[in-house]
Amino acid sequence: MRLIDADTYAAEMRRKQENCRIWKDSLDRGSETYARAEQSFITFVEAALTLKSQPTIDAIPVEWLRNIHKNSILTRNDMEFRDWLIEKWQKEQEANQ
Repeated sequence: MRLIDADTYAAEMRRKQENCRIWKDSLDRGSETYARAEQSFITFVEAALTLKSQPTIDAIPVEWLRNIHKNSILTRNDMEFRDWLIEKWQKEQEANQ
């Protein structure tokens, strides 16, 4: 499984939608190119809607794990385990790419 930043993806889809809208607005209605621009726009809208309808999963960001010691009481062993766990997870992610 590959986790992504869905907010970044959604922002990119909005940017692509806006670019398609600008492209479409610059064309003559009824032309073949206009139809292509309109279909491209609809495709990016559909991609954004599909993303919104996807379920979320419980996940702990690595940065949060790295910063957990700031306002809590962690032993040295706890921090070593945390670091080992992050490193193991990162190696697994690299192997799956």
